[in-house]
Amino acid sequence: MRASRCCRRHARRCPPSAPSSEPDGAAKADLFTRVREILSPDGRFVLADVILPDDPADAVTSLTPGFDKPSSVAEQLAWLAAAGFDARVRWSHRDLAVIVGEAVYLRDR
Repeated sequence: MRASRCCRRHARRCPPSAPSSEPDGAAKADLFTRVREILSPDGRFVLADVILPDDPADAVTSLTPGFDKPSSVAEQLAWLAAAGFDARVRWSHRDLAVIVGEAVYLRDR
């Protein structure tokens, strides 16, 4: 519930990085940093996304060319860590994942 209030309250301050398409790697890293900057010190960021699976046979979700730009779980975890999150995969199946990032105090980084 706390995350929902935060998302609604800060939606204007943290817009999607590209309204016409899903962000690429650099834009995702920037988005994660902007989310962390407005999140409370004990906040949580939950990301549900299409990912690049380790096994190409697991890429089963229909993607929109030029719009969907999936990244690997490892890339997303690295970007989240660089942004100030302690992130872990909470669920994954084939080419879908839910990653939860707990905010790390900025002064501890």
